Amino acid sequence: MLGIVVKHEDPDKYEKRNTNIQKKANNEREKAMLQDRILTLIANVKGDILEDDELIKTLNESQEKKKIIEIENMEMEKTMKSIEALRDQLRPVSIRVARLFFVIADLFNIDPMYQYSLNFFTMIYERALKSADGRIDKNEKNARK
Repeated sequence: MLGIVVKHEDPDKYEKRNTNIQKKANNEREKAMLQDRILTLIANVKGDILEDDELIKTLNESQEKKKIIEIENMEMEKTMKSIEALRDQLRPVSIRVARLFFVIADLFNIDPMYQYSLNFFTMIYERALKSADGRIDKNEKNARK
């Protein structure tokens, strides 16, 4: 429910958060691949480690990529903090909506006719958010007159 509210209130931040989560996962995967490659090269080195050009080149490349990844992670961390601040502001709304869903879901105990799925409830919730925007816009226009 929190994701739906954030997506409705600020779609750009919602998308940015999803993008940052994917980037962070990709960065972690890339770091792991670099470590694996370095370990494989060290394990397969023949002779002196310091004379293996491929290993030295890989170490230098991985050091540069690590710095780039760290910079990206710091930037993403700043962005994620601002997004989390928005999410914290909207958290009470999502808690109320989640409670409402469980109340409606319990209606099934009264009569099986009242059986609602989470997808159905989410659809109703999104419609309510959209219609609330329309009412807010109309109220603002009436207040200005």
